Amino acid sequence: MERSKGGRLVVIGSVAGDRGRKSNYVYGAAKGMLERYVQGLQHRLAGSGVRVSLVKPGPTATPMTSGLDGVGVTLAKVEDVAAAIVRGVKRGKPVIYAPGKWLVIMLVIRHLPRFIFNKLDI
Repeated sequence: MERSKGGRLVVIGSVAGDRGRKSNYVYGAAKGMLERYVQGLQHRLAGSGVRVSLVKPGPTATPMTSGLDGVGVTLAKVEDVAAAIVRGVKRGKPVIYAPGKWLVIMLVIRHLPRFIFNKLDI
């Protein structure tokens, strides 16, 4: 892609990488590391014509989340997540939250002071 001076690379991460939580901190750590990797790749490829997007889906109705059915978690439809990804890639977004509501949700969660965050059961 660098030699052809163009192309798109889409990497699937997760909102779980935005802040470590007691319920999935190992998974979140892996997704947080992936985000740093993508940021470095975006920096390396800046100006090359290659666009790199990091997709951060929220909980989505897939086999991985089948155990969350009926426990109060709202799962996004795969089709809605896919549509958000396609829109974000077409717009050249470097980070794509899918569905888009997760951008706002994670903005709040990332900026909560630790003493408040530590009281939450998430």
